[in-house]
Amino acid sequence: MRNTPIPLDTAAYRASVACSLYEVILDKANDEKSSPVLIDLISLACDINFEISRSLDAVTEGEHHG
Repeated sequence: MRNTPIPLDTAAYRASVACSLYEVILDKANDEKSSPVLIDLISLACDINFEISRSLDAVTEGEHHG
């Protein structure tokens, strides 16, 4: 782990990539008939990450246009 914060643009990019990763993991868990609790937890993590990604996108868009 790094000791310094990453730039917002980098955070937005990484959150976006993480959204894709969560979707792949969720699809794999569904294909393998994983436990409903595991699928719910992955879905929750995906939703939280999506909210973070959307918020970071809004902030970074504002910095580039404002």
